[in-house]
Amino acid sequence: MTALLVPILSAIFPIFAVVVLGSTLRRSGFLAATFWDGLDKAIFWILFPCLLFAVTGRANLSGPDTVNMAIVLVASTLGTALLARLSKPLVRLRDRSFVAVYQSAFRMNAYVGLAASASLLGATGSAFAAIAVAIVAPLINTLGVIALAGMNGRASGTRPSIFSLARSVVANPLILSTLAGAVVNLLGVPLPEAVWDTVDVIGKAALPMALLSVGAGLRLRALKSAGWPVGVGAFLKLIAAPAITVAAALALGFSGPAALVAVIFTAPPASVSSYQMTKAMGGDADLMAASISVQTIAASLTMTLVLLYATALFLPGGL
Repeated sequence: MTALLVPILSAIFPIFAVVVLGSTLRRSGFLAATFWDGLDKAIFWILFPCLLFAVTGRANLSGPDTVNMAIVLVASTLGTALLARLSKPLVRLRDRSFVAVYQSAFRMNAYVGLAASASLLGATGSAFAAIAVAIVAPLINTLGVIALAGMNGRASGTRPSIFSLARSVVANPLILSTLAGAVVNLLGVPLPEAVWDTVDVIGKAALPMALLSVGAGLRLRALKSAGWPVGVGAFLKLIAAPAITVAAALALGFSGPAALVAVIFTAPPASVSSYQMTKAMGGDADLMAASISVQTIAASLTMTLVLLYATALFLPGGL
């Protein structure tokens, strides 16, 4: 394992260094607050959707690795979400606050996952990461929207209809772009090379800008109010989720780069977009911010340890 430590640290360090840079720039006032607000919108509505469309539109979505990855990632996501749901009597929070803890347990940061996969495994990692996004993005966003919509429905005394839930899910640009890329890919829709070149250029800006945004979005003051429910969410996201992924992969006899990418995608902290969604839909945004901040800081250590173990397990020949 010692031989793997250097390449893993080399892959992880730049990611969190850019996150720290984003946090430093935000707090220094070097860039106006309006810049960060505009950047968040650009990432959510333009940059990241272009990246997702580009990678899912041309990824190899067939083959046993894709099937195994889908099974493992879905099992891990649903298993972690179930554990989070079962923790509700333990954390004893109102619905508005519990939804934040619930989401923090399974909403992974795809920016970090994509960056780590590409850095650790190169083009192979990027290709499998695209498949992982296509599998996980619709699922985690659907679970998050359903939880928030259900919370609002209980608060108002009405149950959200299937149609209102479906409308909330499909309106998400991350889901739309992923599904659009998958449709183009699977149906073999011919698109001019100029279109692919355009989305590639835009998409390449997504990861560095997103990592800066992750840092800028950290609410360090929220750490003061972070109680043990935040710790429960962090344990589920940073420890339980990758552990379930490893167990599911071993149960399937699934190994190799694709299995490692599956672990990479369940190991990152909760996404900053979960804060935006929680705030927009009336959840406890402060608790969500505290969860993201705690997890992002802790993940610099937990991701290193998880990837060290997973790499030795699934790539015994080394990187």
